[in-house]
Amino acid sequence: HDHLPGSALRGLFVGLYLRANEGRVTPETLLSQTDAEKSAEIEALFFDGNVRYLNGYPLLNGTRSLPVPLSWHEDKNAGDGDNGTFVDFSFGAPDQHEGESWKSVKHPYWTASKGYAEVFRPLRNIAIHTQRDRIAGRSRRGSGAVFRNDALAAGQTFRAAIVGKDEVVDRLAALLQVGVEGLALGRSRNGGYGRVTLTVRDAPQNP
Repeated sequence: HDHLPGSALRGLFVGLYLRANEGRVTPETLLSQTDAEKSAEIEALFFDGNVRYLNGYPLLNGTRSLPVPLSWHEDKNAGDGDNGTFVDFSFGAPDQHEGESWKSVKHPYWTASKGYAEVFRPLRNIAIHTQRDRIAGRSRRGSGAVFRNDALAAGQTFRAAIVGKDEVVDRLAALLQVGVEGLALGRSRNGGYGRVTLTVRDAPQNP
């Protein structure tokens, strides 16, 4: 992904909830109905659908970006890094652009922070790894495959949102007081990938 999925963000808060209720709640009780009080709180925070964990999209010029609509097109001769003129094919008659050459916008996200549509792509980092034998602790014949991890590069900022009733959202924000050290999202977390720092912001007046 070029963004932080809301489902991964929810999983992170599930982990914080388990940490805050260590000994009282276990992963099994997250889906268990044996304790009505626990289940009611767990359902309200994570499973009843009334709390929405929105994707974390990259920031550009301090503004949360949004996915580029599939209907947007640009001049076929435009370079990959150009921010030129975009045409939205969802408006106008289909034959309006007949005879012109267009291509889909390749950049995944856009903002209008400067008063016009600006598209961009987050930075990524590709690292080469060698599979190690779990017992020997090193590569061996038959267990030394070379693979790569393609991940979002460090140092970037993404903005997500959690939408729900004030008391529920406040309860989730309070979970961050348990400790935000060592938080991680995504795969290969034991390999040092996906480490994140969370900052809580007040809800915007005009979301």
